[in-house]
Amino acid sequence: MPTDGSGITTGFSTDILIGAPSAAIAYKADGGVALAKTVGDGANMATQAYELSLLNPMTQAFILQAYKPVVLSSNGRWDLTLYPGTY
Repeated sequence: MPTDGSGITTGFSTDILIGAPSAAIAYKADGGVALAKTVGDGANMATQAYELSLLNPMTQAFILQAYKPVVLSSNGRWDLTLYPGTY
């Protein structure tokens, strides 16, 4: 969220990995489990469909390349929350 007082936000706090279909799962090099990528070359359509069933692409996540929500910060500063895990 920008810290400029605009109140514009994007993102979500729900753990969408829980309940994901097996076709949407990817395994990281360290053995961790993640959702497969949803945009660009090699995008996983099962993951994309699963995320779209749960999230709004305009306000919660960059799921589709056609929908790129604009979130700006006039002061160039952000307040981010990163949850425990391997990124």
